[in-house]
Amino acid sequence: MAWLTGFGARLRPAQPSLRAIAGSPRQCLRWLPQLGPVLYLAGMRGCPRARHGVLAEDVDLMPLTHAAALQAASMITPVGPREWLDALDDAGAIRARVYLLPDTDYCAWDGMQGRFMHGARAMTQLRARTARLIAFTHRRLAGLDVLGCMLARVSSLGGRLAAELARAEHVRMQLPLPG
Repeated sequence: MAWLTGFGARLRPAQPSLRAIAGSPRQCLRWLPQLGPVLYLAGMRGCPRARHGVLAEDVDLMPLTHAAALQAASMITPVGPREWLDALDDAGAIRARVYLLPDTDYCAWDGMQGRFMHGARAMTQLRARTARLIAFTHRRLAGLDVLGCMLARVSSLGGRLAAELARAEHVRMQLPLPG
């Protein structure tokens, strides 16, 4: 039995596979509403100037509209696959993260990756301050793109996974107000 415990000690945690945005981040942000329900984690406040000509309807979405770069990540964990999109600032720090859930449209995710992704970037840690179950919205207003969100309904499996992901990221998930 000692050989088994020795084997387990040599296993390294899985490292995510990373792919960076090749095209315009503005195009990618326009694509987000096609994903449907996701778990969105917003990092610490204090974003730099707006980029990409995209406005945020919600202060928590500002890290996406202010990102210097976007990258997709995927990883196989002991409890199943995980896929997400990170918004990075100029220093390469992750400012926001969008996790895919069982309720997310994976065909839209695959289409986005095939259209916009390439290469790899370095992995950093996210210091999230909020986690919310949302679906992105997009609209045009006076020639500008406006990225918004609404509360998303998810399956019980999606809800359990979202709660598990929020715990793993050390952030409390915001629940919708009753009403």
